[in-house]
Amino acid sequence: MFELLTETNIKKKPTVFGKLKEDLIKAIDDSVLIPGALLPSENILAIKYNISRSSVRLALKELEDEDRILKKPGKGTFVRDNTLVFESKTLNEIKTIGVDLELSEIGDDWYGSKLLNGIEAVCSEHHCRLALARNYDLKKMRKGFFDGFISTSMQPDGYEAFERLTKLDVYPVLFNRITDFEDIAYFSVNYRSESEKAINFLLDKGHQKIGLVSTKLNPVADSLRYQGYCDAMTAKGLEVETDYCKVPPNESDEFYADAIYEFLKSADITAIYLLNGCFALPLFSAIRRLGIKVPEELEIMCFDDVAYTYPIYQYPFTYVKMPLAQMGHDAVEYLLKKFEYNKDVPVQKKLYKAELVSC
Repeated sequence: MFELLTETNIKKKPTVFGKLKEDLIKAIDDSVLIPGALLPSENILAIKYNISRSSVRLALKELEDEDRILKKPGKGTFVRDNTLVFESKTLNEIKTIGVDLELSEIGDDWYGSKLLNGIEAVCSEHHCRLALARNYDLKKMRKGFFDGFISTSMQPDGYEAFERLTKLDVYPVLFNRITDFEDIAYFSVNYRSESEKAINFLLDKGHQKIGLVSTKLNPVADSLRYQGYCDAMTAKGLEVETDYCKVPPNESDEFYADAIYEFLKSADITAIYLLNGCFALPLFSAIRRLGIKVPEELEIMCFDDVAYTYPIYQYPFTYVKMPLAQMGHDAVEYLLKKFEYNKDVPVQKKLYKAELVSC
């Protein structure tokens, strides 16, 4: 007897990249990699799964054909997300909220995408238009272009110009920035005190030799995280900045992996503190190349929420988890109240607590 060959009884030959594709699909389906999340680079995935970069490309090509991921030239590969703009069906009801994020930052899973999740939820419910407006020139803003504007990157020297938006009937909101300007609302975490708590966590576990990794310090974000590190070390009478891997900004994962690799080869440390989530994947790549045992030989702390990396590398680490989605949600809720009641709603200035989470 001859058996009729069908798709159900033909066993497909397993592909070299099958495990990689299977893991990525599971991470996406389980929301470990959420819409907009940045995938690790081809080189890092090749090292992780012990396959060639061409095999990685084939896996990513299949996922792209299945509309699960999206490649952005010069930016990276992201989990597909088609829900970035919401509009009311009734033109007269439309309110526009500007946010100074761009698509590449939304792919930064430890920050931009989490913030946007909270913002999107409220915009969708109340039929607001969400406009991504990175590097928008506030001096060129005209009345009626935005109804509210949320800034995640405004520096102190720009706060005065930001406050002037109220004269255009635009309500300004700072995200993770703190200011005394009375017309500017903010929804923020205290970077300095939360960073100090993170370092105290390491010190209480007996680590006195803690290495740092950061880019040139952002005057608002990274510098406050660094000051928190200094506060904790100084309070314990320990030396500050004895081992520090400082790298230029806006480089590739491979560049940072090589820099951290060289740093770890000579650094005399028992713990490492990443001031920014962008260094998590490069650190894990460097650790793998050096054969370092985690946490026996090196304990890892990261200020940002990089939990999405754990299913890929499975290195234990602790991170500072800010309630970013809730903060974004609250910021838009505040703006909606301002749109409706104007002067009857006081300018809100709200501080949130972060938490330390171990994977």
